[in-house]
Amino acid sequence: MQIYAVYLPSGLSPLQVAEEAVLVRQGFDWKASLLTPGWALWHGLWLALALWFAWTSLVAIIGALAHLQPGATLFIYLVGALGFGLEADRFHQARLSRSGYLLQGLALGESIGEAESLYFNRRRDRPQVIAPSAPAKPAIAPGDRLGSPTQNIGADLLGLFPPQETKR
Repeated sequence: MQIYAVYLPSGLSPLQVAEEAVLVRQGFDWKASLLTPGWALWHGLWLALALWFAWTSLVAIIGALAHLQPGATLFIYLVGALGFGLEADRFHQARLSRSGYLLQGLALGESIGEAESLYFNRRRDRPQVIAPSAPAKPAIAPGDRLGSPTQNIGADLLGLFPPQETKR
């Protein structure tokens, strides 16, 4: 099973939202690691492409100045390629966020099609896009002592225990 982050555009009707949804697979991306420039161009990730060119140039300069063996230079390049494969989904998510898409949740599935159908079948009861809410206030003010008995946490931890009212 794969985990996908579900991004939906804001300000569209429910039918348009379902058509414009983008699911981004979470985790290591082999295509992004091995075919970095092509993958970045395909997804329109210009910053990632620029970083790849900078990384490749830096590795070539270091290899030439330090008179490294070709195998050592390739190893250094592969370390960067693995790092890019690990961070590729974050590049994609950042581009979607800048484009006005909102993260609406996560979906599980063997394929992107299965994850999309499971997500939208689950959402059938609430087809509207949920706008991001205002940041929650911290349960404990910065000046308060941690664990003060007069502090009302207001929410349960991990959903296991109901919140208890505190006496003031």
